[in-house]
Amino acid sequence: MTALLSVNNLTRRFGRRAAVDAVSFEIAPGEILGVVGPGGSGKSILFDCILGRLAPSAGEVRLDGRPVTGMRARDMSRLGVARTFQRAQLFPQLTVRDNLIAAGQERRGSLWSRLVGPPDAGLADTAAEMIAFFRLDGLAVQTAGNLSEGQQKLLDIAMAFMARPRLVVLDEPATDLDETVREPLRERLRAINAQAGTTFVIIERNLDFMASLVTHLLVLAEGRVVALGDVQSVLASGMLASDDG
Repeated sequence: MTALLSVNNLTRRFGRRAAVDAVSFEIAPGEILGVVGPGGSGKSILFDCILGRLAPSAGEVRLDGRPVTGMRARDMSRLGVARTFQRAQLFPQLTVRDNLIAAGQERRGSLWSRLVGPPDAGLADTAAEMIAFFRLDGLAVQTAGNLSEGQQKLLDIAMAFMARPRLVVLDEPATDLDETVREPLRERLRAINAQAGTTFVIIERNLDFMASLVTHLLVLAEGRVVALGDVQSVLASGMLASDDG
């Protein structure tokens, strides 16, 4: 089976320093890959290079076997790749529903369709589905800026699914959330993986959140892969002993 995402010897240098140093890994369709490592290990920079926010210095990225190295983030999105960031990327003055519609337009729509299409861009039903699935019922007409941090995280993740992506990269989705929010989030991610077959990469410091959710772990240190394998094997290896969280 062709890997959904294949990364081969990806490197990103800043001057003489390699923030990402010859990283290679593959993600199979339907897999949930966890990415961990101390602060400064290159986790976010790695995915900035993979997803088009930074140009890699060397190496190759393939999606479904197709070379996509250096492709712009917007073009990657149109190929079915979505991403969230450590800080929720919301429109605080818009309602929950309108944030979802705006996200769907950004990922699927063209300028022409926005100008001549219906006000909701035909995305009202999808927005309603995401509100129900992520259990944001009762908040549809609340402005995003008035939501709790946990609710904003859930909305941000729901926005990433408006274009029904095949691969979603979540950057620290559970960090700083209490257990009353983390557990429903974990359950929703597990459900959408099972129901839609969505493939995930989860970059996260909270190992408890990761351990019962991901299928494989990639451990980075100083920009290099120091461990990669199934969860139990990586945990048993002791390579996470010095991780900061």
